[in-house]
Amino acid sequence: IGCSIFLVSVGFAIADTGLSAYIYPLSIILVASGAGLVAGLSKITNQVDVFGNVVRCLPFLGLFYLFMFSISLLTVLDDPRSIGPRLAAAYLCFGYALLSSVIIKLLRPIIVNEYKPIDWPFVGWSLVILLSTFGGLLASFAD
Repeated sequence: IGCSIFLVSVGFAIADTGLSAYIYPLSIILVASGAGLVAGLSKITNQVDVFGNVVRCLPFLGLFYLFMFSISLLTVLDDPRSIGPRLAAAYLCFGYALLSSVIIKLLRPIIVNEYKPIDWPFVGWSLVILLSTFGGLLASFAD
């Protein structure tokens, strides 16, 4: 049910603004390279389920990129033109990672059967980072 709500909300957002507003090559490259790094590390450490490890790490990878771009946002609050690209990269990395994770889990539900789902700390940190970036954005407009 949660996956359906997530996918429907993404679909409505894309239908409202158009797909081109959600394509950001830097974010796609970062999420793909992070997933490749997780796959490579899983392969090097002889993990049995490399693909499952990548899918399990995707939400945390997105949260990591959101956190990193949010920190870099604090360095450019005095330059309004730099805020938009960093916010786009932050939110789209997070969105691409979550969307990829949801789609893969829907296509291969056997992946989800063997591990614990995302817990409340993930949700809490996501909200803290999202609200702090929004607060940073509002602070940049203050005189």
